Amino acid sequence: MSTTRTRLTGLGVSAFLLALGLVATAVIVGVGDRYNARLDATTTRQQQLAPRTLAVLDRAAPLGEVEIVVAVDAGSLEPWSRRTVADVLDLFAHAGRVRTSEIDVGSAEGQAEFGRLLDRLIEREREGIDEHIAAMQQAAGEAAAVAATLDQQITPALLALRDSLSDTPTAEALEQWAAVTRAGSQHLAAAHTRALAALTEPDPALPIPPLNDHEAALRDALQQRADELDALAAGLAQLSEAGLGDASTSPAAESIARLARDLRDRLAREIDALARLPRLDVLRVAKALGAAEVALVIGPPGTGVTGIDIGTLYEPEVVASDGSRLIGDVRFQAEELFGSAIAAVLSTARPIVVLTHGEARPILDRAGLFHGIRQRLSRRGIDIAEWTASQDPEPPTLTDLDPDGVRPVVFVILSPDSSASARGEGGLAGPERAMALGRAVALLLERREAVLVNLNPSVLPAYGEADPITAPLTGLGLEIATGTPLLKSIADTRSRQVLTELT
Repeated sequence: MSTTRTRLTGLGVSAFLLALGLVATAVIVGVGDRYNARLDATTTRQQQLAPRTLAVLDRAAPLGEVEIVVAVDAGSLEPWSRRTVADVLDLFAHAGRVRTSEIDVGSAEGQAEFGRLLDRLIEREREGIDEHIAAMQQAAGEAAAVAATLDQQITPALLALRDSLSDTPTAEALEQWAAVTRAGSQHLAAAHTRALAALTEPDPALPIPPLNDHEAALRDALQQRADELDALAAGLAQLSEAGLGDASTSPAAESIARLARDLRDRLAREIDALARLPRLDVLRVAKALGAAEVALVIGPPGTGVTGIDIGTLYEPEVVASDGSRLIGDVRFQAEELFGSAIAAVLSTARPIVVLTHGEARPILDRAGLFHGIRQRLSRRGIDIAEWTASQDPEPPTLTDLDPDGVRPVVFVILSPDSSASARGEGGLAGPERAMALGRAVALLLERREAVLVNLNPSVLPAYGEADPITAPLTGLGLEIATGTPLLKSIADTRSRQVLTELT
């Protein structure tokens, strides 16, 4: 009897403890679901996000849910790299109103899911896409109309005016202008055809036409013709004032000039309308979407979409001191990329980066030189421009990128090698390029512009001269000794060494 009572007592205690454990578990799960709390017991803090990232998520939370979608061929990834990025996504999902998912585009099911994602993105910005299409159709139609007027009215009128002033220098100039307007008509007609083809026959490899690219091409074509018409009107006005030829010459010249100004203004209105179209993120990342491997950060309603380069996300590379390539910290890189992308989609005015250098010629469009960085900036909605400070004392106007003047502008100073000699005809030596950049930095600081200065070691202090790029920075309380670098990298055929003043 005693044994039975003891056994029952033990069972009762076990049942009580089990019930208590279930209740505690339920409470913990409920609290966890409500507060998303997570403790990090690692010494390297690998299980929590940085304060900067958390601040971005706090700013996004009142606006709605952020979605992070990684579309990638899972079979092509290193397992550890994929697992690390998945862990970071999990941290984001627990830290705020963030929904995360991975689409394996290497499978048929993943391809179908990716297609549904594209449809959702396009539908999200359908109204804006339709606005872009309508503006392109309107501008293309106006290009065709102006082309017809050039061909049927202005060119014949110029030739008729030439005939009335035969055997004079003015007649030769009018014949040249007729050739310009004839060619301009052909260029506008071709621009009309290309623009409509871009809308009706899109690239099958892309989910939507890259309207931004086509709009820029159409705008450039219209701008060139508008400039030609402006010059023609000015030249004819001078001819009319001179009163050359018989009594009909001046009125005829003025009539053509008036028509040229009217056509110029019509083109200018279309140029302005195209430039003021809202910037649609889905159009900006269309090429990345066509590649089918992309990481997307989709902001809350009313915000944007930005893309992240898959290669950068999963395999960030760093160059070691011996020149070898090493895989960087995937976890840190992933958090930085996702956090920056969320901050980018929340921004209503994306910045413009102006590369500022002292080279004798533009460098931005040199094949491959800045291709990678341009792509990465573009995916975040950041436009890039160029200032060749050695050739132009004033920074470029950015009205084509920012018609309303509301976007922040950052001037990135690319310091030259001050020891370099002049390269090629018209080239500038290193000290000359440094002087040009120094003037640019001083001008930007005087105008209180945002400046990011990248410095190189300079040989000029060794000759008793100040580094012209760092000299303007002294006004900010900065004393920079570019003549005495702390580290030097020396490479030979076998290895690369990093030396200090003590070695």
